[in-house]
Amino acid sequence: MSEEVQTPDTPAVEQTQTQPVTETTSSWVNEDGTWNAEAFGDLKEHSAVQKYKTPAETMKALINKDHVIGKKVEDFWLSDDPEISAKRNELMGVPADASGYDFNVEIPENVPVSDERIQAFKEYAKEIGLSKDKAEALLKFDIQSAQSVIEQREQEYRETTEEAVKGLDGKWKNDKDYNLSKAVDALTYLGLDDLAEDVGNLVSPEAVKFAEQVFDKIVPLIDNDEIIEARQTQSLSTIEDRLRLLDDEIWAFPADELNSEKYKLKINERKQLLEKIA
Repeated sequence: MSEEVQTPDTPAVEQTQTQPVTETTSSWVNEDGTWNAEAFGDLKEHSAVQKYKTPAETMKALINKDHVIGKKVEDFWLSDDPEISAKRNELMGVPADASGYDFNVEIPENVPVSDERIQAFKEYAKEIGLSKDKAEALLKFDIQSAQSVIEQREQEYRETTEEAVKGLDGKWKNDKDYNLSKAVDALTYLGLDDLAEDVGNLVSPEAVKFAEQVFDKIVPLIDNDEIIEARQTQSLSTIEDRLRLLDDEIWAFPADELNSEKYKLKINERKQLLEKIA
């Protein structure tokens, strides 16, 4: 029977627990609970270190300081004192009055912004405390927005007019120019010169529609000879009115200025008008 070999037990290794090395308050605070000034290094001579002896005193001072600063800031922004308000506005870039908003804004010709409206905006900007830069940026944004809306409407109006003219071209075809001239003559005969100009130019959908209605409903009621006669009568009436006015001016002309160029021009104009009547 073989002899059993026994392995000797391995000696147990003593386990040691390593504690993390941390800085304790003992290096900052003395045994009596006061600050260890040496622990502050170069700051040990600072008045705060000398004044606040314990951590509790330091913390109380910090809390009180934050409270005081917060209160002062609140008082500064909410104060109604004129001097404080003036200082606050100066820091924020708010002018002293509405005249301080000297905007560098270019207003396009197609944007109808009056001087009165700009002045009203300045006064409102001052009332709500807007800085000059913010007020100017807001005005630029408003003008650009208005310009975009106007340009979009103008484009839509042009497209609508073009569609209306195409419709008229399709209805009148080769007779368009003739029919249009008849509509213009009819409106002129009726003394509606402004409408006649709009119809002749066809610058709007309304003018196109009106031209069509005038040609269909009014032109047939007016004889061409009437229109010609009306033109002549109107022309003659205009000349006679001018002659009466000239006669009054000539007879009232100062005697010492009868050789002046102004008097000669009036006499010459009267002569030309008399020749037209003849």
